[in-house]
Amino acid sequence: MRKVLLVSAVFLGVGANAQTFTAADTLAPGMSTVYYVMDSSAATLDATTGTGVTWDYSAVYGELGVATNQDNITDASTAPFASTFTEAEYNDDLATFASIYFSNSPDSTTVHGYVFTVDAYEVVMHHDIDPLKALTYPISVGATYSDNTEGTVDVNSGTATGTTTGSANVTVDGFGTLKVGGDTYTNVIRVKLVENISTSITITPFPPDNGTVVRTIYSYYQLGTDKQAIFMHGTVTITSTLINDNFTSVYYAFTPDYAGVAELNDGDFSVYPNPANHVVNITTDGTADKLNVFNTSGQLVASVINPAATETIDVTNFVPGMYIIQVTNNGVVTEDKLVIE
Repeated sequence: MRKVLLVSAVFLGVGANAQTFTAADTLAPGMSTVYYVMDSSAATLDATTGTGVTWDYSAVYGELGVATNQDNITDASTAPFASTFTEAEYNDDLATFASIYFSNSPDSTTVHGYVFTVDAYEVVMHHDIDPLKALTYPISVGATYSDNTEGTVDVNSGTATGTTTGSANVTVDGFGTLKVGGDTYTNVIRVKLVENISTSITITPFPPDNGTVVRTIYSYYQLGTDKQAIFMHGTVTITSTLINDNFTSVYYAFTPDYAGVAELNDGDFSVYPNPANHVVNITTDGTADKLNVFNTSGQLVASVINPAATETIDVTNFVPGMYIIQVTNNGVVTEDKLVIE
């Protein structure tokens, strides 16, 4: 079950050496950035706003065993869903996770919709009735912009169809210093996007399925450098009878630090890949007394006494879902969640 990340900022970049976005700072075809997947348990730092602030992600590491994602800006006419999004100028494609169609003008950027996959469902969300004006220009630190949207949604090429209504609120909420692992960036500006889309989907012959998709995305840009975000923290909540999920994704545009044995002590451990579907690697400092894996019913499904620094557990026959990994080290019990797909 590949989770849709939907964290691409799409509507702007930063090229100017000032605390203001203008039309000249928007994304354009040919731009490309490789993003590394970071620890999704990182805090949002939502309350860190204003000028002269420091967003401290120095304790956040890259996820071992998780592939990078290529974010490419292309002409919409050459993108896979060009025939659907005929009004769009550009496409922002974040590898296999999300494809966003948008247009730029001297005073704003308009989002025409998204194509994404969540679980086994390919979803095309088209703002064809009322496009979403995602941002107006110029906009400076402390400014906020909101707009409404309305359109249609298609799931798995007609398996289910429906309508959408919603709104987005964009705030340029901070300027200061960003720390990621051992890296420090100055002249960084943060943009917060909160998007709330309500849907009504019909799967014949069943009654309509009503739900919501809420995205909260924090995008960090370094002034005077590449226009694509250097760090992104996104949370997506999907609520309906068809799909219910809540997950977080964190991306970094530079090679991150990875948590290894040298950084782990007193029961701390890392889990990768997570989600997993074949094997999972659990890395400790090598002095743990016990490693247990429980399902959500509290049943013990795997156990290792005196685990090695890295233990590999075969999860091929595990039932898909959430599990709890518990490491005991000198009486200290540490837990983390594992998702089996």
